[in-house]
Parts: sequence; structure tokens; C-alpha cells
Amino acid sequence: MNFKGKTALITGGVSGIGFGIARAFAAADIDLVLTYRNAEYREQAADWFRQQRRPLPRFIALDVTDRERWLRRQAPFTFSSTMPASACSAPPMRRASPTTTGSWA
Repeated sequence: MNFKGKTALITGGVSGIGFGIARAFAAADIDLVLTYRNAEYREQAADWFRQQRRPLPRFIALDVTDRERWLRRQAPFTFSSTMPASACSAPPMRRASPTTTGSWA
């Protein structure tokens, strides 16, 4: 599949499983937006992208459990064209459909 021009928003994308997802998506030429809580991990991730000569992701300092900050930060993203990914267990995803914050539980 051709993912060029697509964007993935990966929560926890600078360490652990999230960083593994980010590296795989980068290899598929997917533009990345990575959230992080730890600035040191963010720098280590940025160093990896530089060393690999990959485009730097957009980094957003965000604890996803902070609902108010999440709501403010998600505003620039259109989820119908963004592939949300997370470093957590989830059932297989179907094709993403447009959504709004009003539909969140």
C-alpha cells in the first residue's frame, strides 16, 4: 500500500512500543505526529530520525490522560485523514471514519 502523504498520530510515540510503531510508519513514508511526556525520550527519538535521515516528526508534549489538554491539541487534526495509533492493546481496526470529540465517551 502507498501511505505517502498520510499522517499518523501516535500517542506515546517516543519510547517503547509507540516508538517501534513510529519507526515502522516512518519506513512506510507516513508523516508522523508523536506525543510524549518525557523530554529526554523526545530528544532520543529526534536523534534517531536525524541519524536515519528521516523527516522529523511533529512532537507534541501531551499526557493523553489530561482530557482538557488533549481536546485543545487535537483541534488541528482531521481524523478522517489521520491514522491514530497508540502504544496499547486494541482490536484490529477497520477503515477510520470521520469523528468529532462529541462522539468520544
